[in-house]
Amino acid sequence: MFFNKAKKIGRNCALVITPFATSQMEDIKKSLPNRQFSETEAIRCRFCLMILNLVMAIWWINNLERNTNRARKIIDSMVETFNGAFERNSKPIRIGDFVTDPVEIALIDSAMGQVGVSKDTMSSFKSIISTIYNNRVVSYMNAFNEVLTELRREIGKPDFPQPAFFSQSAFSPVARLFVKHYTGDLWENHIDFATKLSSLLDTWNMTIYTIVKTLI
Repeated sequence: MFFNKAKKIGRNCALVITPFATSQMEDIKKSLPNRQFSETEAIRCRFCLMILNLVMAIWWINNLERNTNRARKIIDSMVETFNGAFERNSKPIRIGDFVTDPVEIALIDSAMGQVGVSKDTMSSFKSIISTIYNNRVVSYMNAFNEVLTELRREIGKPDFPQPAFFSQSAFSPVARLFVKHYTGDLWENHIDFATKLSSLLDTWNMTIYTIVKTLI
């Protein structure tokens, strides 16, 4: 019974946070009215947002759920539901439409047996989603910790993280990572994008926090 309830919570978290990326994409477009997103760029951006949302949800589950065993079960179910939705999509994809970071392309190539994967390689979500998730969850968690460490050092934030903790940073480490994942380029080459994204992170994080707190 305990496991089934935790599994249901995890599944519901995934089902709620995944479509939130569409709203976030509109936030980005409004913040960058002069930037034109092609259909492929918009799809890739939403893909990046979905993974960011998943990691934010994991962060809050770990911080809000005191029972670590229950937290793990919720997270496992959420990630399984998230990855499963992509893996069930058997439509061939061009890897570069979703992943442009050379480091991640190399990780996918390694996972596939070093077959010479490039942006133009046709594959499936099933062959890339676990690799991308595993890479980004570690990177984003490190970025969250970097933000909190800096805030505690500068303005004495409490030990328990608050829903709004990105606003103190003009170029949040999380925003810098997101820009790199989305563009495949150095974030310094996309200053305006990184700045606008940093300004949106607190609002998004608050939404994810509210979703998690309500469901668990």
